Amino acid sequence: MILKKDYRKSKGEGISRESKIRSLFNVLPWAKISSLNALKSLSDCILAEMKKFTKRNSLAEYSCSLETKEANYCCCQACLKAHLVHTAKDKELYKEIKIINNLIQSDLGHKGYYMDSGKLIKI
Repeated sequence: MILKKDYRKSKGEGISRESKIRSLFNVLPWAKISSLNALKSLSDCILAEMKKFTKRNSLAEYSCSLETKEANYCCCQACLKAHLVHTAKDKELYKEIKIINNLIQSDLGHKGYYMDSGKLIKI
């Protein structure tokens, strides 16, 4: 049996952190250009969670990134902010909470709750 090595890149491999951040910036259509620096200061863990949450709670797919060839999604700002703050607290990333609050100019959830995959979660 002869095994051939597959040289194709796996999904996400070979894409720079800068490209991933620019892709996330496209997910935040309401963000200002100055928000790009705030995104750069977030940890990879929070950036990944932001992307996953946005995709699974997408209200619309509105464009496609030319760099990463991935669709860009949009979700509720208040729910995204609540989820990221909740995640940061769980992972004890307290410095990230201030950055998230500055990045997303919205309320924290909706009257003490936010939606995630159709489930109502208490903040």
